[in-house]
Amino acid sequence: MPETLREGGEILIRSLAIAATARSVLSGEACRIRRSKSSTPASLRFLDASVLKHTHLSMNILFTSLAYYPQKGGAESCIQDLATAYVKKGHTVTVVTSSEPESSDAREVRGGVTIIRLNYPPRRLRTLRDVLLVISRGFSALFGILSAIREQRSDVVCLGLIGIDSCLVLILTYFLRFKLIVYIHGGEIRSYVQVSPLIRWTLKLCLRKCYAAIAVSEDLKSEAIAFAPSVRRKIFVISNGIDIREIERQKAYEYPRKYILFVGRLHPVKGIDTLIEAFQRIMDRTPQLDLLVVGTGPLDRSLHRMVAERGSVNRIIFLGDRERSEVYALLKGCEFLVLPSHREGCPMVVLEAMAAGKITIGSKVKGIVDLVKHETTGVLFQADHF
Repeated sequence: MPETLREGGEILIRSLAIAATARSVLSGEACRIRRSKSSTPASLRFLDASVLKHTHLSMNILFTSLAYYPQKGGAESCIQDLATAYVKKGHTVTVVTSSEPESSDAREVRGGVTIIRLNYPPRRLRTLRDVLLVISRGFSALFGILSAIREQRSDVVCLGLIGIDSCLVLILTYFLRFKLIVYIHGGEIRSYVQVSPLIRWTLKLCLRKCYAAIAVSEDLKSEAIAFAPSVRRKIFVISNGIDIREIERQKAYEYPRKYILFVGRLHPVKGIDTLIEAFQRIMDRTPQLDLLVVGTGPLDRSLHRMVAERGSVNRIIFLGDRERSEVYALLKGCEFLVLPSHREGCPMVVLEAMAAGKITIGSKVKGIVDLVKHETTGVLFQADHF
């Protein structure tokens, strides 16, 4: 067994002891955050001040996001929170997103937010049919976004998640008048631009043409400026926020045994495969402890197969996607959260764990190190030494 997995197992065991002593610290930190935060999310205050120029008019706001409810994720939750909060402030909000999953309605109103789901082009080109789909669906999506902007008379278009739809919005900036806002969560700068020339070109041009950009951390701001220097004077840092009171209202998840928790996409960048292997190494030494995994993704089948082949199906439990209220309950009931990611932006689940009074065992990568204080509010380790 690789040395890194042995180290990962030891980290998990050592963290059990740290978790017991950190709860009072985390409880106090959650109280401090609650007292210091305004009831109005920072992103709302920023847009109200910069776009409305201190007037009291309402805005017509359109968010684009490749993924949105019922799909789960930190960035998706951030956009959903912003959209809902803006509606409560009297603004008209529309979210244009992908039609995936196909069971979702093409158009619905949820929490006062109008959701329009379009049939976007495929993300991977394998056959000639895929190329033809890109052309036909691309034009269809372009006119779908154009129709939404015109119908809603959008004053502001905010790119919540950079994707193929961002390229279409970029085209529309040459024909329509609206203020373009770009949100930087982390994946755009640290992952997508590395593998997709189209996303790289789109993001760079969006940052150049936007009215303003928002990064969720100082590191991401610096990376965005290095990527597109022209954004330097119009990019601002607004960290992700959470509803602490909503977490405090949740009861702890009822589970017959102690457990540690992973919440995130089942994707190689999240390090979930290494976490499972490390946990399997210590199962005999911690018979009272299980691993609960929340999320879905491309590694779903292979991870289930790995667990089944090694006879640990009763100790490693896959829960699939869960509603946020259920995630809060799971966080309140766990011993600690484990986040062995290779890359992160400003992970909301770490903030949620802190509000639930639980430490995070996380990799020493940008985003996590900004939130976790080693051996006080969590344990940090080298991502390739878990």
